[in-house]
Amino acid sequence: INTITITGYTGPGGDVAIPSSIAGKTVTRIGDYAFESCSSLTKVTIPDSVVDIGNYAFDWCNSLTNVAIGSGVARIEEWAYEYCKSLSRVTIPGNVANIAHGAFYSCSSLANVTLGNGVTNIGGYAFSSCSSLPNIAIPASVVNIGTGAFFQCSSLAEITVNAGNSVYSSTNGVLFDRNKTILLLCPEGKTGSYSIPSGVDRVGDSAFENCRNLTRVAIPDSVVDVGDWAFNCCFGLTNVVIGAGVTNIGQGVFSSCYRLIEIAVNAGNS
Repeated sequence: INTITITGYTGPGGDVAIPSSIAGKTVTRIGDYAFESCSSLTKVTIPDSVVDIGNYAFDWCNSLTNVAIGSGVARIEEWAYEYCKSLSRVTIPGNVANIAHGAFYSCSSLANVTLGNGVTNIGGYAFSSCSSLPNIAIPASVVNIGTGAFFQCSSLAEITVNAGNSVYSSTNGVLFDRNKTILLLCPEGKTGSYSIPSGVDRVGDSAFENCRNLTRVAIPDSVVDVGDWAFNCCFGLTNVVIGAGVTNIGQGVFSSCYRLIEIAVNAGNS
């Protein structure tokens, strides 16, 4: 075996550069839990030889502010950087195809994320609870955004999608499918009044969940289906207009909308 997995760290912390080889063997993986709870770690440079950053590899590294990810990394595994609460920015190069479930969960200082073209999967809850993140740009290569990928990102006001993406699109900072017939996600930081564009026929499950500063939403006549929990926990929502075409309103759509005082339904709705 000519490869090595880093399985643990006992050094003083600070700025750590992981070597590309040890005793003539190539370092190809940061193992599961390898740097977990290394509270003195402030910066990590991962060499180009590394292919995989393991599950929980940097979990609870509270002082980690800077991560340099090498050009060989293909996978960032589940919960790899969970609770790295001082991490303020990260650039994920295009060689990283998979950002797994919860990879950057609750990185509450993370304010700048750059996704390289080449990333194909953003796993469920990958950036959930990144409460300082104001915007995210989805490259053309992304074909899957998992459930809750940006859940509880309370500052997120804009999602933009590269025009070359074959699966997703965006308009005015809101995420849609490619054909703009399904509204998939309104970022939680959006404020005031919002009118869903005409041509949309479905509001996805949990599409507006936790949009606490939205006050009014107008659903056009083109919409047929409003998915489950679509407006759950929209605490500031006071008015909703429902168009003539809506035939199905799912489970818990207006759950915990404590300030909702008016739902106006188009007179032509059957």
